[in-house]
Amino acid sequence: MRCSPLVATVLSLPSLIGCDKPLTPTPTSGPSQGPAGAVTLLQGSALETSVVLDPVGDVPFGAAPFQDIVRSEISKEGGTYVLRMHVAAPIPEHPPLAPTAASGIVWFWVFNLDTTTGPPGYPFVPGLAEPGKFSPGLATPGEFFVQVSWDGTAFTARAVDRRPLFSGQEDIVTPVTFSIDGEVVEAVFPAALMGDPASFGWGTRTADRSGPPGSPSGHRIDVGGASFNPWPPVQ
Repeated sequence: MRCSPLVATVLSLPSLIGCDKPLTPTPTSGPSQGPAGAVTLLQGSALETSVVLDPVGDVPFGAAPFQDIVRSEISKEGGTYVLRMHVAAPIPEHPPLAPTAASGIVWFWVFNLDTTTGPPGYPFVPGLAEPGKFSPGLATPGEFFVQVSWDGTAFTARAVDRRPLFSGQEDIVTPVTFSIDGEVVEAVFPAALMGDPASFGWGTRTADRSGPPGSPSGHRIDVGGASFNPWPPVQ
């Protein structure tokens, strides 16, 4: 297992969440992979978990199976969100970078906090959308996202709050703790970092990046099920 230390900029998390003892809710039902769709799991009064399944093999020809999402999860324990992404093959210690990933590979969770709008700007730039790429510079849904990245040298993880872009300010970037264990990527962050909204849409993506953030260089590989799924989970 590869783990990050708990970064000082991330406010204190419950002691049960850490690299050595991650919070691991055990689903009571549901396959680990299958047709796209949402499965809701509730465990106890304190823990809510939403699970979304995605078919194996629905990635572009030649894409690495460790970028093929088969299961996505979001759980909330008190004031902490735990994010998990299961992919079709173990993530290597040193993932190879395809030509479209010259600057890195990204596994990420995106949060749509307001369905009526979306901030323009980072990580997108003005320009036209291209097939297979993100839509640069457009008002893009997803005011907040968490990503685990590989740049060819090291894995890192961070949360990005895009809401300041609405008022012409810079986005807020905060390192978060994460782990990679075989086919499972996990990231943990305090709910307060996102403002702890009562409801939102969430989804997962994998992507290659052929240039630096803020350039039209994102190449989407997979979307885990629907673009956005409801939180809190539907009972």
